[in-house]
Amino acid sequence: MKPLRYGTTADGIDVMEYTLANANGIEVKIITYGGIITSIRLPDRQHTTKNVVLGFATLAEYETRSPYFGCITGRYANRIAEGSFTLDGKEFQLDVQSGPNHLHGGVKGFDKVVWEVTRVIEGEEGSGIELHYLSPDGDQNYPGELDTYVTYLLDDDNQLRLDYRATTTQPTIVNLTNHSYWNLAGEGEGSIYDHILQIDAAGYTPVDETLIPTGAIAPVEGTPFDFRAPKPIADGIRSDHEQIAIGRGFDHNWVLARASPDDAKLVRAAVLCDQPSGRTLEVWTTEPGMQFYAGNFLDGTLYGPSGRAYRQGDGLALETQHYPDSPNQPGFPSTVLRPDQLYTTTTVFQFALQERHP
Repeated sequence: MKPLRYGTTADGIDVMEYTLANANGIEVKIITYGGIITSIRLPDRQHTTKNVVLGFATLAEYETRSPYFGCITGRYANRIAEGSFTLDGKEFQLDVQSGPNHLHGGVKGFDKVVWEVTRVIEGEEGSGIELHYLSPDGDQNYPGELDTYVTYLLDDDNQLRLDYRATTTQPTIVNLTNHSYWNLAGEGEGSIYDHILQIDAAGYTPVDETLIPTGAIAPVEGTPFDFRAPKPIADGIRSDHEQIAIGRGFDHNWVLARASPDDAKLVRAAVLCDQPSGRTLEVWTTEPGMQFYAGNFLDGTLYGPSGRAYRQGDGLALETQHYPDSPNQPGFPSTVLRPDQLYTTTTVFQFALQERHP
C-alpha cells in the first residue's frame, strides 16, 4: 500500500492518505490528520459505487471548519459538564468550547493532530494501517501522558474494524470513538431521514438544556427514542417530546443491551439501511453506549467533495462510546484509566446489501 501526499497543515506538517481496499469493491480512505476517514465507497445492488460518508475536498477545511467529520475523537469523546472533573481528590479544568461544556477532547483534540503510521497491514487478514499518537501530560489539561494506537482493518468479509488501545503515566480519563457521518444513499445525496434504523437498546440517557446527561437512564418504550424495531429516522424527529426539542432532533446516548454492566463483549449496537440502494451498515462494539446524532446542526454552510451543501439531516453519526459526562456521573460506567491498566475498545462496521423485496 503506497500512501499519497494529501496536503500540508498550516504548521507545515505533511499529511498522508492511505487507501484500504478489499476483493468486493469496497474502498476506505484515511488521512493521518485526525485519523480521518475521508471516504468509504460501497457498491449498491446495481454495482454502482458511491462514497457514503460526509467530508471535505481539502485539508484546510478539515483544519478550520470540520464538525468532526470522520475523525478519531478524544481524549474524551462527547461532553463533560463545564469541562470539570475530579479524580482521586484532585480537580481538573478542561477547555470549555461547546457552550458551557467540554466537547470531544477540547480545542485541539485528537481530531486536530497528525498521527504517525506505525504499521501497514496487507495480506490474508485484510488491508489496514495502525496509527499512533503520544499525547503529552497536560495536553488540553488532561492528566498523564496518553500513548494511543488506533488500527483500521478492512477485510474481505466487508468488515471495517477499528481497534483502539492506550496506556497512561498518571490516572486519567479516556473515551475514544470514530465520528463518521453516514449517508448510505451517497455523500451529497440529501437527507438521511428515510434511512431505516434499528438500535439495540431499551434505555437512553436524557440530557439537560446544555446536552449534559441528567444521570438518569430512561426507558425508550413509548417515546421517539424507541428504535428496537427498525423504523425510519423521520419518525419522531419533529415530535414535541422535550428531549427532541433540546437536541433539535436525535442527539443522545443509547444504553446498549448487554448481559451485565461488566460485559465488554462485541455486541450489535445498530443496523442502518438505505432501502433504495440496498446499502446496509451494522455497528458492533465493545462499548456500553452509542451516541446517535442525526446531523441536526448541519446548516448548509459546509460543502462536501460533491460540491453540494450539507443541510440539516444530510448525515448521521453512530458514535460507540462510554456515556457523556461519565467522570461526573458515579452511576455511569467508569472512564478512569490508571498506569497499570490497558485501555482497549473495538468497533466493527459491517457492510452488506439488503435484498430487494417485491
